[in-house]
Amino acid sequence: MIFRFRRTALLHDDPCNPGRRYRLTPLLPCLVIGPTGRLLRQLLLDTGSAASLLPMSVASSLGIKRFSSPGSVTGVGGNRAIPIMVRNAEVLLRIQHGLEVCQWKAVVGFTAAPLRVEGILGISGGLEYFHTTLDVFANQIILIPRVTLPVVADPP
Repeated sequence: MIFRFRRTALLHDDPCNPGRRYRLTPLLPCLVIGPTGRLLRQLLLDTGSAASLLPMSVASSLGIKRFSSPGSVTGVGGNRAIPIMVRNAEVLLRIQHGLEVCQWKAVVGFTAAPLRVEGILGISGGLEYFHTTLDVFANQIILIPRVTLPVVADPP
């Protein structure tokens, strides 16, 4: 699957590119499916993130009431020193490009901490199942599913 980087508007000129008021950001449209709901989110593809994260408000919208063991993660957002608390839960994630569809079970962390994005697709629960290439020159995100992708059908 090949996706284009998205333009993210900036309030001021990009210091790395004077005169430009946007950044190219690797955002992926991802359908998050829970026990009683579905939400389309633009997830930041983050090859440096150990975990996939979503806001706690998404958990309630999806009808998630049971969480596995809580934990903490560091390095999220602008403050790398202070860990944020997460509560983990299983969801289905689906990315689609044209007729190509990948849907799998994933354990993601839900947090009440503010995120600068709608969610993060990190290694655990996400990128571990794909050969991932960020081709900034061609403005492309290339995801090739691995044979380890735990494919699942739509819930009834």
